[in-house]
Amino acid sequence: MNSRAKLDVPGKPRCLRASACLAVLVLLGAVAFARSHDELCADLLPSDTRDTLRTQFPDLYPQRVSDLSSEYQEAWLKEHPQECPGVAVGHFQSLSKMSYAVLLVGSKGSLSGSKLVVMTQGPNGAWKVTKLSEETMAYHYEAVSKLSKTKSAGTLDRIRFKEFDGGASVYSFAGGRFHKTAVKE
Repeated sequence: MNSRAKLDVPGKPRCLRASACLAVLVLLGAVAFARSHDELCADLLPSDTRDTLRTQFPDLYPQRVSDLSSEYQEAWLKEHPQECPGVAVGHFQSLSKMSYAVLLVGSKGSLSGSKLVVMTQGPNGAWKVTKLSEETMAYHYEAVSKLSKTKSAGTLDRIRFKEFDGGASVYSFAGGRFHKTAVKE
């Protein structure tokens, strides 16, 4: 029996089988592509920040590209090809110290809810975790990214918290606390 005969399915036109095979290959390729982009997320956080997150939020982890639906993976990677949708690094609270904005999700996907936190190292070396947003029931595909400083925004970087099905919020630090501004996209 030749290999061609093994692929024949009685009653199915040959072009439909090829289309189905192509669709499966494209889907597998997209999954592999997203998984390779997950590596971007793996090493963004220093080990002591990861330890702090695991201690405070044992059932949650920083969102990865593969956690997004295929539609949102494509949208995210088009706009942010070398960034992780769950971690943004910037000077969010201090010009002298790096901070990490982290979107935490759970292994149950959107049913796990989400938390947006900012981590900044204190003078004693311990990481201070500030919760900016929390969705306890379910979340609608979200991502976090850095908005670089601008003249109108002051000197610190800002945090962009995008909800794929809706708008976005921008968090800026001033007067000892974070301020949230809703933006339309």
